[in-house]
Amino acid sequence: MNLQGKVALVTGAANGIGQAIALSLASYGAQVALADVVKAEESERLIEEMGGKAFSVHLDVTDTQSINACVEEVAAKCQKIDILANNAGIYNNGHCLKYTEKQWDLLMNIDLKGAFFVAQAVANHMAENGEGRIVNTSSQAGKSPEYSNVGYCIAKRGIVAMTQVMAMELADYGINVNAVCPGYTETALLKNSYREKSEAYGKPVDVVIREMFEEVPLKRPAQPSEIGELVAFLASDSAAYITGESILINGGKMME
Repeated sequence: MNLQGKVALVTGAANGIGQAIALSLASYGAQVALADVVKAEESERLIEEMGGKAFSVHLDVTDTQSINACVEEVAAKCQKIDILANNAGIYNNGHCLKYTEKQWDLLMNIDLKGAFFVAQAVANHMAENGEGRIVNTSSQAGKSPEYSNVGYCIAKRGIVAMTQVMAMELADYGINVNAVCPGYTETALLKNSYREKSEAYGKPVDVVIREMFEEVPLKRPAQPSEIGELVAFLASDSAAYITGESILINGGKMME
């Protein structure tokens, strides 16, 4: 894959899957704008150490003014945005009888509303150039229901629907829109979910972990770099005829 000369904006780039996506895109030659609510210093350092180009830009996806300012800053600095890895997100869980309005608002504002308005802002720039690649981060939870995970499942299912609608509407502008749907991925977010699931199910953490991976045919979590490589592929010319897809990358836990 060759992304030389491409400019990529990665949201949630300071750590976890977002950092891995940024590293993958940079490894194939893209200049990467590292967007996060905190400065992505480690991501920037790692990319520069591998000989890549990156810079940090502030982004609060719950604030449309911040979204517009971020996109304008990247477009002005780089004269274009070729790739959006629309990845920023959080996780919280809860049974439908106990899920709170506070949990709902926080999750939806970041994982769904924020993702849409970031994609909209970037797509407007891409449309002017007549081409672009948008890769949204959904989840296996956006494909299949999970117990005690009502808000996250709804938000990530929304990302799948958003991906399909935007793929239809943006095709005339030369913009491909796809999504990745990771399963269990070895990040701090997953480690926190062990504790939350332990509390929800009333089971020890080690039992929760063992049961989680017994359900995965490959018997392990994904590494963030594996998600990053899939995003890089979807952002490349090799995926030019793929749009509107939400691709599972979950070790076989769910298959379509």
